[in-house]
Amino acid sequence: MPWPTLPDIKNQCVIDADNTSDDVLLDVYLLAARDHISQKLNRKLYDLTSDIALDPITKLPLEPTDLALDMPAGDSIHLACLLVVAHWYVNRESTSTLTVKEVPMAFNALLEPYRVIPI
Repeated sequence: MPWPTLPDIKNQCVIDADNTSDDVLLDVYLLAARDHISQKLNRKLYDLTSDIALDPITKLPLEPTDLALDMPAGDSIHLACLLVVAHWYVNRESTSTLTVKEVPMAFNALLEPYRVIPI
């Protein structure tokens, strides 16, 4: 599954499709979320498996940490991206006078199985 599109994000954030007032902000959040997820996983992420450089003999990725969104992990990464973008959209500051907000636990639960832990 590819990265979420702007319509996907608007649906997640419950924003009318014809409301374009925050489109630029949502695009920035999407780019930041992609980077955030890549850093969280310690992986280079690709849209398609065919974009990953393979060893010509073994046909395995040259970098074992490379991961594509059309692999089984892609659904979890797609959903985690939607969750974090919506969280950032609703909670534009890290704290308020009422409470401290954290990224939802579901974000971490979706990504943790695919995280590469450096040795």
